[in-house]
Amino acid sequence: VIGGRWASEFQMTPVPLAATLGRTGHGGRTGFDGSAYAIAGESGVGDDSGHVIAAHVAWSGESRWCIDTLGTGARQLQIGAAFRPGEIRLKPGARFETPPAYAVLSACGWNGV
Repeated sequence: VIGGRWASEFQMTPVPLAATLGRTGHGGRTGFDGSAYAIAGESGVGDDSGHVIAAHVAWSGESRWCIDTLGTGARQLQIGAAFRPGEIRLKPGARFETPPAYAVLSACGWNGV
């Protein structure tokens, strides 16, 4: 989990990956207290070694990410913009394009992403 406060932003606090882990930023903006990205590494990952996955949604508004464990034991990462019920209403035939999401895999630890 990444968090912090002014002058101590983006401090990483490792937490075990439970069956489901996620975060939704409801501040209406991104920032050190509501980052629009997820990052996870295998047990024992270091700065320059180990497998890491990171994903980021290119969005300055509210966002959500979630890592779920499926029945097979495989993990699934979801990330995207977060909207409250009724916040977006499309008229018939209208279209909404979601903000882009980017992901990276690294075999070179935290620094690799």
